[in-house]
Amino acid sequence: MNLVMSQANINLKIDSEHLSTSSSSSSSSTESAYQENYYSEEEENYVESEIETDDDECKTQCDLDLINFSSYINRNLTEKQMRDLFYKDYSIGKEIGKGGFGTIFSGIKNSTNQLVALKVIRKTNVTQWYNLDISDDFIYEMDERQDVLVTRRIPLEIALMIRVRNVKNCIKILDYLEQKNCFIIVMERYEYSKDLFDYITEMSYKSTTNGLGENLAKEYFKQIVETVLAIKNLGVLHRDIKDENILIDLKTNQVKLIDFGAGTFTNTQKSSKYTEFYGTRVYSPPEWLVNKSYHGDRAAVWSLGVLLFNMIYGDIPWEEDDDILNCRLTTKKNLFTHDTNRSELGLFNFNKDVDNLIQSCLKINENERIKLEDILNHKWFN
Repeated sequence: MNLVMSQANINLKIDSEHLSTSSSSSSSSTESAYQENYYSEEEENYVESEIETDDDECKTQCDLDLINFSSYINRNLTEKQMRDLFYKDYSIGKEIGKGGFGTIFSGIKNSTNQLVALKVIRKTNVTQWYNLDISDDFIYEMDERQDVLVTRRIPLEIALMIRVRNVKNCIKILDYLEQKNCFIIVMERYEYSKDLFDYITEMSYKSTTNGLGENLAKEYFKQIVETVLAIKNLGVLHRDIKDENILIDLKTNQVKLIDFGAGTFTNTQKSSKYTEFYGTRVYSPPEWLVNKSYHGDRAAVWSLGVLLFNMIYGDIPWEEDDDILNCRLTTKKNLFTHDTNRSELGLFNFNKDVDNLIQSCLKINENERIKLEDILNHKWFN
């Protein structure tokens, strides 16, 4: 595999499979019961906040800004010249993570000794692209040299990261590079950090109760909800909120939302529903499993409910589609099962306010869920 990292003697074996959303489907009887009991064709009027549709001139300027954000692409350089310049700027270390969308390496920016992470995404693994609106004159000028790599589109993930780069609790993109077969995203990296999945596991082993404990869970969850609201105001949906996509800075206790590979810009079409999903199955809402469509905000609230349950009780509440559709709560540790209505469930010995918030997020009828904007006003935070 001839990628940019070959000069650093790193053997890149990037997983060619993206996160699957095609696990076994629910039984027809379960779907029928869900639709009959919980889903109404005549939904209440629902208006999701949207970014304004850019006019052509504005979009062209925004897209040029996306191009100019990179220190390397479309600079009248050959691919080899860009690669050599990149190696001059960065020293690449060991692999520190891998997912369906790419492989991540540690690195250092040589001029400042800043710690960075470098995400390598093969073009064949990109599931969502952002088409750049670049003038014909610009393209023609670059195309005059056949050895120059001309960028006409970039992974949507890069466009999203650039849009949210000033949100304090989002991992910050610093630069990006295109090569013939891949893109490389340069991001900030913290010396002492851990993703929330590992942190919950570690804390569960250390304490007599599962999960993080209520006070720490509240501190982290508040930051996460604030971040989801902040990126929504910028017209961005993450669509894969889960413990593995939350990074904890162990020095400051600040959370960072990472991995925008499943994300999208807010739907500016008349319909506010989405009909594609690249996130994680066990965090997906029941309306997606049944109807293959969902509202962005409502799906985010559902994912936040699953995440909060995990933070409090140390495990996700379900693993199978039938469990989600029936709101039957189970855990890998067999802490409990419950087959009745979610609102009747009483959970362990924690503050009943947190249980109420979990229940409010995990309403199987999406119209009954707490609104994203109302989560931080819930009595658990007061």
